[in-house]
Amino acid sequence: MITYNEIPESKIVEFTVDGKINAEDYHKLAENFLAFVEKHDKVRVLKQIKSFEGFDLEILREKLLGELLRHQGNITHAAVVSDEPWIEQIGRFTAPAFACKTRFFKCADIEEAREWLKTATVHSLEVTADSKDNFMCFKVYDKLTHEDYEKTLIPTLEAAIKEYGKARMLVDFGKEYHGIEVAAMWDDTKFGMKHRKDFEKIAIVGGPSWSAWAAKLGEAMMPCEVKAFDATAYDQALKWVLEPVKAKV
Repeated sequence: MITYNEIPESKIVEFTVDGKINAEDYHKLAENFLAFVEKHDKVRVLKQIKSFEGFDLEILREKLLGELLRHQGNITHAAVVSDEPWIEQIGRFTAPAFACKTRFFKCADIEEAREWLKTATVHSLEVTADSKDNFMCFKVYDKLTHEDYEKTLIPTLEAAIKEYGKARMLVDFGKEYHGIEVAAMWDDTKFGMKHRKDFEKIAIVGGPSWSAWAAKLGEAMMPCEVKAFDATAYDQALKWVLEPVKAKV
């Protein structure tokens, strides 16, 4: 069974799965959701899975299934609420394929999930006030997406490189980083290859567990200094990235 609710003023859709999903319920959900997207364009979704006992195979032949898949890009934020561990495991595995910012909550925390949907920021990347001249400082607030690279990081850095020849960069992941879209990974790779000789220093603050490893790899591949810092060491990282470049022996 699926229950469905819309909150138009917040552009939020909530639906709850409890038991087996039948074809009729799924069709109604698809119709209502597509109409909501048509009206509001970018929307936020709360998905609560109380229990899941499978679905009618007829759903695989649902004519609106393709339309739902094509409109995944219209979902900017998704709160997944469930006490089933496998729901979160699948969600975390598939999340990088989409730009949608996703959080996972237990059923007892559904009000927290609703509050997050209402207040979560639209953009995940900000150029901070510490930026100056050829030094660009970025603060990450959520999941990094292709749009963050295309509209913020890449044009900001390329403008600095064009004006000063070489740039310095600090990326502050802090404790608010929540993954990266696959398309953004590809943007990062292409940008790094194109501008591998255009940086003097790169500082990485906080972020995922592989940040330190990425810093070492970056320093090996790029002729510049790259260093990773703990999430609480922003001031230390800022001081380091602004210091003179070490003279090459």
